Amino acid sequence: MIQATEQGYGDILITPEMKLGEALNHILRGELSAVEAYDQALEKIEEAAEIKRLKEFQLSHKNNVEYWRERVASVVVEPDTSSGPWGYVVQAFIGTAKLFGETSTLKALKAGEEHGVKEYGNLLNHPLVEEYDKRHIRNEILPEIERHLTSIDAMMKLH
Repeated sequence: MIQATEQGYGDILITPEMKLGEALNHILRGELSAVEAYDQALEKIEEAAEIKRLKEFQLSHKNNVEYWRERVASVVVEPDTSSGPWGYVVQAFIGTAKLFGETSTLKALKAGEEHGVKEYGNLLNHPLVEEYDKRHIRNEILPEIERHLTSIDAMMKLH
C-alpha cells in the first residue's frame, strides 16, 4: 500500500499551520485539477480499454471533489470551484506531454497522482483534520490512487 509522507515536492502547500478550511480547500483544488488533467489526457489516448480505465480514474477524482466540497462546507468555509493557479500549471504540463505522445501523457498523469499522494500525506499530518477524514484518506483515497498508479504503469509498458 502507498504510504503518504510529508517529504516530496517543494511546492506542497499544506502545512500544519494552515487553517482547516484552507487545507481542505487546497486538497479540493488538487482534485479539481486532477479531473481537468484527465480531461486533457483523454484527448490524446486512442486505445478504447485505456480510455475506459482513465475515465474510471477521473470519476474517482470527481467523487473526491464532491467529498471535499462537502467537508469544506462543513467547516463553514466556501468551497473552491476551480483548481486555481495550480490548474493552469497542470494544464500546461499535460498539454506539453500530449505533444510528445501517449507515453508522455501517461507519465504526466502518474506525476500528478504521485503529487496527490504527497498532498494527502500532508493532510494526514494536519493537526485539525478529523479522524473521520483521515480514515477516509487511508482506507479509500490512497488505495484508489495506488490502483491508478499501478494501472498507469501497466499502460506505459504497453507503449
